[in-house]
Amino acid sequence: MKNLLLLLTVSLLISCSKEDETAMDVQDAFSSVTVQFQTYFDFETQMSFTDPDFDIDPNPNYDLTFAYNNSGSFMFWNEGFSSMAFVYDKSFTDLSFPNVSNYYFCEQFDDDNPACIDFPALPINFVALFKTNDGNYYAVEYISEDRDEGVTFRYKLLN
Repeated sequence: MKNLLLLLTVSLLISCSKEDETAMDVQDAFSSVTVQFQTYFDFETQMSFTDPDFDIDPNPNYDLTFAYNNSGSFMFWNEGFSSMAFVYDKSFTDLSFPNVSNYYFCEQFDDDNPACIDFPALPINFVALFKTNDGNYYAVEYISEDRDEGVTFRYKLLN
């Protein structure tokens, strides 16, 4: 009986330990992706496409796109269905869901809130927070760009 109780206790401890590790992995998990300029990216489906269905205006099928000019790349959100916050005081790895309420989410490109004054901006000195049409929050960090290859960024689901 003592051996059975000991075995059950050890089993339970191992199971709890594995659940904690899994929760930690999910919280810290992120994806990196490279997309061409003027490519539309959807966080939930992890799909990118070059021609969203413009029959629907505005289009709910994407969250993020990057434009390019002589200065470099610019990050845009889907103005009709997503919103974006500029984060200057936390790193990509430090951002978590409880931080979301600390930031103002710009809804329109011409949003007059002071938190949106840096738009449009080269995405090199901030981390972006996206609120998607599906109600999910993603942290997005620009990594690099190549005029021919496109933009590389990483993102993670916060909720």
